[in-house]
Amino acid sequence: MATPQMPEPELRASLLAIWQEVLKTDELTPDDDFFEAGGHSLSAMTICARAKRVLGTELEPGNFYTLPTVRAMSRELADRHTRAAAASESESAVFEA
Repeated sequence: MATPQMPEPELRASLLAIWQEVLKTDELTPDDDFFEAGGHSLSAMTICARAKRVLGTELEPGNFYTLPTVRAMSRELADRHTRAAAASESESAVFEA
């Protein structure tokens, strides 16, 4: 499933709200580490499911090791969308030619 077209700051705010809800804290910031904030495998899976439902984006529990902050994760998701949009435009141009 493609990442929805959403500016990175809005994506970051939405993702932060999901993390705060799942980790049960309003004090989480975009730069807080998932595991240091009390995250674990079950909470990672819950965040993945909510992100898919709320944002329409695919996350894997392993992403929390390589993208341990909301800021890093939202940047990656925004970059995914940019790459997917560019690939889609390239494919469209090939078929239109």
